[in-house]
Amino acid sequence: MPAVTLEHVCKRFGDVVAADDVTLAIEEGEFFALLGPSGSGKTTVLRLIAGFLKPDSGRITIGGQAVDAVPPYQRDIGMVFQSYALFPHMTVYGNLAFGLSVRGVPKAEIRRRVQEMLELVRLPGMENRRPHQLSGGQQQRVALARALITNPKVVLLDEPLAALDKRLREAMQVELKQIQRQVGITAIFVTHDQEEALTLADRIAIMNQGQVEQVGTPADVYERPRTAFVAGFLGDANFFAGRVTAAGGGGRPGEVATEYGLVVRTAHPLPPVGQPATLIVRPERMRLVALADPDGGRPGAAEEPPGAGQRAGDPAGAGEPAGNGFAARVQQVIYSGKTIKYVVAAFGHEFQVMEQNRDDRPLAAGDPVWVAWSPSHTVVVQP
Repeated sequence: MPAVTLEHVCKRFGDVVAADDVTLAIEEGEFFALLGPSGSGKTTVLRLIAGFLKPDSGRITIGGQAVDAVPPYQRDIGMVFQSYALFPHMTVYGNLAFGLSVRGVPKAEIRRRVQEMLELVRLPGMENRRPHQLSGGQQQRVALARALITNPKVVLLDEPLAALDKRLREAMQVELKQIQRQVGITAIFVTHDQEEALTLADRIAIMNQGQVEQVGTPADVYERPRTAFVAGFLGDANFFAGRVTAAGGGGRPGEVATEYGLVVRTAHPLPPVGQPATLIVRPERMRLVALADPDGGRPGAAEEPPGAGQRAGDPAGAGEPAGNGFAARVQQVIYSGKTIKYVVAAFGHEFQVMEQNRDDRPLAAGDPVWVAWSPSHTVVVQP
């Protein structure tokens, strides 16, 4: 039985549809992410689960029980807010003990559970400090401990790491995952940070304009996006739009002819021949091969289309015989330490290629190159 379900849940604010027929099933012990841009509806869905908002229609269950008419304090959930929301006038001990004391837990049991939580979040000996005496990371740990101490069925996290700097946020991602695994609790968290969702989540629901565009594991949604929105939101992507000229099958790749003459091959199912199709390729799935410049460096020589119907492969062997490839010229080199991003131009368009920083001398702006990739890395998406 799923820990949390939403069945055809809708929520409007005037003319704005914040949740549009949302259906989800979050499993027991799962770390589940709601990911999307600002205004996509992810926080609305979290607040509906928490009970801070009431759905206009649909059904929400927690632990198999319908909670649509149940107030937040009776839903057996823990909540971690972006702002931590710690009681500033209380010590760490007071913040952790509060939820237990209002439930009538004996003092000896409270002391034991507070100490257990402090050990779990690696803050032993901090019980007498007040929130202003703690670092941001320590306050976040206290907020997490406060959410877990009542042993809720589900813990909800609203942008839990957004207020932390990059290095601390990355460290807390590891800790948060470890604590969730150790406790075994179901966790649902909201984030607009794609990398954070891919790092933490067992599954991700990607939201756009109140709707769930795709649900899947991090590998599923990144490697096999269903829509152009998911492909573009979850990372950089190169888009190729055109019409299907060969459906493929039987071990043969399908083909899509773009408006600028390049024919792109894919190993994934395509619409029928003659129908429009949109393809994407992740920048790290492409590779660059330096080419000799037969024009003596004439600017733009490699930007000219190779002619209608050109297919993959190149005479010098830079591409696979049945692969994808085209000639281009480097426009921009973006160095980021471990990786180098190249922006290359061809057919009047720009494309991105990401490579590991392995070479002593990376390519430079103006260099002619061959861009190559496998049909298996050409993914078909809905426009």
